[in-house]
Amino acid sequence: DGYRVCDPDCDDTHPDIRPTHPELCDGIDNDCDGIVDLADEDGDGVGGCDDCDDDDPASHPGGTEVCDGADNDCDGALLVDEVDDDGDGYFICSNDCDDGDADVYPGATELCDGIDNDCDGAVPADEVDGDGDGYRLCDADCDDTDVDAYPGAEENCDGVDTDCDGIVDLPDADGDGVAGCDDCDDDDAAVYPGAPGVRHVPAQHGTIQGAIDYVNPGDVICVATGVYAETISFGGKPIRVTAVPHGQAVIDNGGTDSVVVFENGETADAELVGFTISGGMAAQGGGVYVFDASPTLIDLEIRDNQAQTNGGGVYVAGSSAPTLIDVVIAENLADIGDGGGLYAGNGTTVTLDGVQFTGNLADLNGGGLWGYYVHGLELTDVAFEGNVALAESGGGMGCRSCDGLTVIQGTFAGNEAGADGGGLHLYGCDAPQLDQLLIRDNLADEDGGGLRMWDTDGEANHLRIVGNLALDDGGGLALYDSAPLLTNLVVAANEAGDNGGGISLDPDTDASLLHATITGNYTDGDGGGLYGAGGIGATLSHVVVSFNIGAGTTGHGVASSGAAWTFDACNTYGNLPGDYGGMTDPTGVDGNISANPTFVDTAATDPLEWHVQLLPGSALIDAGTGTDPDGSVADIGAYGGPDAGSWDLDGDGYPEWWAGAYDDATYPGLGWDCDDLDASVFPGQGC
Repeated sequence: DGYRVCDPDCDDTHPDIRPTHPELCDGIDNDCDGIVDLADEDGDGVGGCDDCDDDDPASHPGGTEVCDGADNDCDGALLVDEVDDDGDGYFICSNDCDDGDADVYPGATELCDGIDNDCDGAVPADEVDGDGDGYRLCDADCDDTDVDAYPGAEENCDGVDTDCDGIVDLPDADGDGVAGCDDCDDDDAAVYPGAPGVRHVPAQHGTIQGAIDYVNPGDVICVATGVYAETISFGGKPIRVTAVPHGQAVIDNGGTDSVVVFENGETADAELVGFTISGGMAAQGGGVYVFDASPTLIDLEIRDNQAQTNGGGVYVAGSSAPTLIDVVIAENLADIGDGGGLYAGNGTTVTLDGVQFTGNLADLNGGGLWGYYVHGLELTDVAFEGNVALAESGGGMGCRSCDGLTVIQGTFAGNEAGADGGGLHLYGCDAPQLDQLLIRDNLADEDGGGLRMWDTDGEANHLRIVGNLALDDGGGLALYDSAPLLTNLVVAANEAGDNGGGISLDPDTDASLLHATITGNYTDGDGGGLYGAGGIGATLSHVVVSFNIGAGTTGHGVASSGAAWTFDACNTYGNLPGDYGGMTDPTGVDGNISANPTFVDTAATDPLEWHVQLLPGSALIDAGTGTDPDGSVADIGAYGGPDAGSWDLDGDGYPEWWAGAYDDATYPGLGWDCDDLDASVFPGQGC
């Protein structure tokens, strides 16, 4: 080894022992310094060969674990609370209150995220959404005690800076020098208080009717704040009658007649804007009566009116084609007739945009709205909540022989019917179009807790039918003698007292269900998910029927008493007492499978909070035929198929969908909505 005993080599029989030789952990004095093995470099009393870190005196065999992220006792493992999972330099043992979030650690800068970032045990007051409007003070919410005040909110002419832009009430949109809340028409610069053709009540005319009788076609009447005890008729004039500011003028005739009358051929240029209409009582149309006229009603509240027969709030008949925009129709009564909120009949065409029906009552049909032989009924962004059809059908809305019916973007919630269709009832309607509807928590004393379609074909797309109850058949949806095309449906947690907890199909029904998820429904009879009572049957493609319960003698998830059903690429799993009853089990043919769908979450008490999208690894992903919106193979269920990317129940313009499995981290970044029931939450705001 180049060394002799006289050099001095302390062992001249071993080439690994000589002066300057590196010490090895072999129990030998390799460098001939008189010390066996490595020295104790850190002075902790443990030689280097026995020390897991001879540069750290706090780490050695038998050492005491301290919160430093080091293996102090040299057992080869760190304590769980010493691992820095999120890489922020802090551990749980060093008071990192969330070691899964790199923005959260002691002393961190507070972010506007509703989280205790600095681990001081409290979320800053400006990060708490006190009024539940989706905005916090740190999001520039100018009043976190007012749910109607937040950035981007619509101004309400209430003396409050509702949209948090620093300007109280509406700006001057038409540039005529008068702010919108004080302008009779803020879209027309030629119309303002004092302008030619503008009359004022009560400054120039003691009554609204007096002003109407005085003005010429094209004129504008501005009505100041107050209660006006009168009945008004436009007398066929194309004029604009507007409350200034909106919502501060009430017309209440004390129950002597309809409050507002259009019966002289008024056109769309006859506009009534910004009033509360109340206290009316008439044979028909307690609040507003429209016959052979087509007025435009904007930003009204039609409340607490009564009709002896039809149309407690509004009555429309004859060759009428009125338009209602941003109107609230509430707490009206059709005493012994139909249409507690609104009645439309006898060939009319009615357009509703942004109309809310709340708490109306009809003795017979259509607690909120009843359409009878209507030629065109177009509803967009509507809400029916808490309406009652006491003896008959259509708790929220009902239609008989309504041609050209479209309902796009709507909510039917908490309505009740004494017969069929707790939320919505359609009878004899030619090819209606239903899309983007939430139908929840409605009650029918007979069939169709959520929706009843009788002798009606048409299409229904992107419907979420949840938590409804029918005392007879079809807790969620009941079809009778109908052949609709139903695409992208969620039918969940509904209940029936007889058959068809989710959906019932009675004789001569030839429905087609494409990409639906039917889960968690219950019936006291047969067909926890679906039930068919003889007749033609149904075609099911890419439908999930899972975890439904039928308590009858042959309950099952899908049950039939003679109907011929067709199944294609469907998944039926986990139903009680079994998946199929009264038919041959199609599993294993035509792409039909039986597998746990592995939904994201169906554990919440409120089924409205269930997420029936698919988790990674679900057997339903890419298991169908055709394609999803991204071009991949179609998934089975309500969030698969070419129209899966069009879910937008809250109408915020952001669809609820993602390719394949649910990915909580990436889908908002790709533009998909994380909460499709709240228009204030979307990618970039709350997602």
